[in-house]
Amino acid sequence: MVMEDIAKAIEVLKSKGWEYVDGRLSKQYILGSFIEAIEFVNDVAAVAESKKGRRFMSRQDSTNLTIVIEDKSVELILACDDVSMM
Repeated sequence: MVMEDIAKAIEVLKSKGWEYVDGRLSKQYILGSFIEAIEFVNDVAAVAESKKGRRFMSRQDSTNLTIVIEDKSVELILACDDVSMM
């Protein structure tokens, strides 16, 4: 992906509530309960697993997804070496 494309993608994500700091994209979700937070994480994990063979989650791309759960709060953090080079 060309750097201009990455910059445009980051701007789109920012408009949807994502934050970009130091090569990491993150977004926090507040769910109704801890059980809802776990169900949400399961849904995110299923999507991430389905993308594993693609560039989005491949090791050669050094893209990593971190999920932080605190009670009914879920934070998704996407770190990518390509993005951090900007």
